Amino acid sequence: MKKGTQIWASILLFIAVSGCRPKDFQVGSVEEFQVSKLNLKEATIKVKVKCFNPNGYKAKLINFKSDVFVGEQLAGQAFSDTSIFLPAKDSFLLPVTMTVKMGTSFNALKNWAISPSAAVPIRFKGEALLKKGLFSFKKQFDQKNGE
Repeated sequence: MKKGTQIWASILLFIAVSGCRPKDFQVGSVEEFQVSKLNLKEATIKVKVKCFNPNGYKAKLINFKSDVFVGEQLAGQAFSDTSIFLPAKDSFLLPVTMTVKMGTSFNALKNWAISPSAAVPIRFKGEALLKKGLFSFKKQFDQKNGE
């Protein structure tokens, strides 16, 4: 290939890739709920959240960090530093570790884990690092369960 052709091909590839905005994952139910640390101020909870990837391509989730809200109240932080592969247009389990303040937030999360159909609005707001092929990108998200 000529040098000029390579430059134009690179520019067109960049435009094509940058125009593809990934859709947000849909947060569903909790598959596992385990309290790994408990004291008077906070609890460390490990859960596997069932999510759905609405995008038509698979990707790799490198990590994510988010704030967890129960209703409109900030309950704590959640993170996952485990790399997992996300299938295209399919469900997957996301291992999440949450640090939650004790009190009504903890009780609401416990009720949500026991009965995911209960009307407990759980919201995750944060940032995920995703990788698709050679490209890594950060994705902001703000998702409630059931949306």
